[in-house]
Amino acid sequence: MAKIVFKCLQCGRCCKNLFRDVEGALVGLGLFPDERKLFPKKLVSPQTGIGWGLSEPKHILDYQLNVNACPHLSKNNSCRIHNKRPLTCQAFPLILTGPSG
Repeated sequence: MAKIVFKCLQCGRCCKNLFRDVEGALVGLGLFPDERKLFPKKLVSPQTGIGWGLSEPKHILDYQLNVNACPHLSKNNSCRIHNKRPLTCQAFPLILTGPSG
């Protein structure tokens, strides 16, 4: 099995331009429910939900960050919450590219 080697260049590109087009919809950085607390409430919205309540889905499966650059990125391109950053950030440079097939 091949080993993936990644060296951070501290360029900050992984934390900028977070929006991507997925089948015509603009999607932000994906977050699990517990990870939404890492960001200001006004910057996060439900991404995937089941059923419908009065103002949002009844059961929210995941959330998204609705800004194109992470608010935790410092001026020197380091992460201010590195030790508790979201799983998507931990997995970088592996990224979700959308549905296959």
